[in-house]
Amino acid sequence: MDSLLQYYYQTTGNYVAIVTTDTLDRNPGDYSTHFAEQQGLTDSKNNYGLILLLSRKQELIYLTGTGQLLRLNEVAPQAQEALQSIIGTGIPYLQEKRTADGVIKICQEAMKFIEKTAKILQEQPKH
Repeated sequence: MDSLLQYYYQTTGNYVAIVTTDTLDRNPGDYSTHFAEQQGLTDSKNNYGLILLLSRKQELIYLTGTGQLLRLNEVAPQAQEALQSIIGTGIPYLQEKRTADGVIKICQEAMKFIEKTAKILQEQPKH
């Protein structure tokens, strides 16, 4: 999985990050934002990315955009539905305790989503 994500980043400049935690002591959006800042993934001019946050103890799965994808709700109000759909592709695997398969499926769908969304965002006028 790591090599798949690294290859994607190296070839496109976009990324899908997977963050796992046993506990989550803050809002998932805040946690993801803090992670993106710590990793230097917040330069909105140069990248499109999604962070997949998995918390086993709270059974939380959270997917959020960074970089240019922070503008998702401005451009596509249905973005939250799209992100939920991406997560949904991995749920059957996760329910069967096939975590790696579920995460890979989510990441593959996330990559497709980023590519489509990046094209749409690049066509939008800048604010």
